Parts: sequence; C-alpha cells; structure tokens
Amino acid sequence: MFKPLGRLAVTRATKSPWTNVYGLARSLLALATLGTLTFSTSTVLFHPVQGLPPSPYCSHLACLSLFCVTKGKLDAARWIAIAILAIVVSGWRPRWTAIPHWWIAFSLQASISIPDGGDQLNALLALLLVPAAILDERKWHWNVTAASSPSDGALASVLKRVTAHFFFQVIRLQVALVYFDSAVSKFRVEEWANGTALYYWLNYSIFGVPTWSKGLIDLFVNNPVGVAFLTWGTLILEITLAAGLILPRHVRPYLLGAGLLFHFAIAILMGLGSFSITMIGALLLFLRPVEAPLTMPLTWTALRTDSFASIS
Repeated sequence: MFKPLGRLAVTRATKSPWTNVYGLARSLLALATLGTLTFSTSTVLFHPVQGLPPSPYCSHLACLSLFCVTKGKLDAARWIAIAILAIVVSGWRPRWTAIPHWWIAFSLQASISIPDGGDQLNALLALLLVPAAILDERKWHWNVTAASSPSDGALASVLKRVTAHFFFQVIRLQVALVYFDSAVSKFRVEEWANGTALYYWLNYSIFGVPTWSKGLIDLFVNNPVGVAFLTWGTLILEITLAAGLILPRHVRPYLLGAGLLFHFAIAILMGLGSFSITMIGALLLFLRPVEAPLTMPLTWTALRTDSFASIS
C-alpha cells in the first residue's frame, strides 16, 4: 500500500505547485470577501436579526474574529480588513499574507449577521491554502515557478512540495463534496425533484432576474419544459462537477468551462457576485492542475487540456 503512495509522492515532488493557478484562485477568494466588505456597510453586515443574538457574534471561537477583538469598532475593523484583502488580491508575499487572509475570511463568516455558504467555503479554502502559501517563497503569487526534480534540491524542498500538493488535494476533495452535497440535498426538496424550483427562484423578488433579462428568462421559466430543463440541468451539472474528482484529466477543462458559465450566470441573473467569485476560485483549484501555469491573458486555450498535456 505504501509503495504506490511513495511513487505518487515522488511524482508530485517533481512538479512545483506554486504557479499562477493557485495565485489566481487565491486572489479570487480574497476578491470575493473584499467585495462583500467594500460594498456593504457595517450597518448592513451586522444588522440585528430577530431571534438571533446581537451581532457581531463573539461566542466560542468567534471571539477571535477581527470584529470582536476590535471591541465594537466595526467601521475601523472593516477598513483594516479591506486593506489586508487588497494586498492579498495583489498577490504580494503570499507567505506573509496567508494567515491574515484566512483571519479576515474567518472573521466575516463567523461574525456577520447572515453569512452564506460562499462565505463559509471561502473561509475554509483560505485556511486550507495557508500551508501552501506559507511555503511559497515567491514575492508575487503571479510568478511562474518551473518544475524541478527531487535531485535538484534538498529533502526539505521535496517535503515542501509534497506538503503543498497534499493540501491542494484536500481542497479538491472538499470542493467535490460541496457540489455533491448541494445536488443531493436538493433532491429532497419537492420543487427541485419535480423540476419547478427555478421558476420560484428566478421570479423571487430578492434573487429574481434583473428587468433587462426577464423577457428572455420568462421564455424558459414560464414554460414547463424549459423550467424542467433548467432545474434538472442544474442538478445534473452539480453531480457532474462533483465527479470531476475522479474523471479523467482531459475531461476536466470542459467541466471547468461549464462551471464557470454556471457561476457567471448566477452572478448576473441572481446578483450573487461574491458567492460566484468564491466558487470560480474553488473550481480553479478543483479542476485545473496547480502545477500547470496559466497563460495570461486568460483564454479558453489556456484552460484546455492541451495546454498542460506535457506535464500530465
């Protein structure tokens, strides 16, 4: 059992995980949190909710939140968080900004009145990225690091690469579970099972589609076949994305493309911008090999299989 694991570790050790793939994903995760804090005032983020304790929530581990340790100075804490996240988005010194990035993401989801699933996943991914980021010696996480052989460096260098790759695999497992759970939990809801759920969501006054697109969307959601196609298509896509964990590598770029379109649509049609940015960052870590640098500016060709076939 240990021989295959050893061979896998050696193979991983020959490939540097510190490329602009993980850098772009990390910037997207920070950008999602930055957007929430920038475009939402403290009054909105910590608005009292009936039946819940006053926010910011500071019980248990949440007492470590930035919004708790600043002792009620919520606006000051928000601007501190914005400044830190702007540095993270820039990509400067990932090993120095790794823990502050996680702390801000954790603080947001732990202390605001109504965090969503995107905030919670963002904080978890930021935590799982900490080991890889701390081991990243680059000045900017946009720089491309060439793959190297274990014989080119000391044992410590090999262990660093294996450790980073291990945590990237944990992230892949986590994202796959998120999509799998999202799909399976929907099957228990009657409206998702009978194919009508998106009729209600897209006509909902809060998450409904914007006025400029309503005419086109109504052609689908007001049609029994159209709304069933959209509703069940969402479930099939989420299950398929979860299967990306075990599907062949050459299939993953097409899953990534489908996932990107899916979350772009959610951002545009339902206004869930920070959630969608978080999920796009998660998809990059999930379906794009971190050892395969992206070509900038980013194009479809840069995401396709043939752009990293040489290192598969």
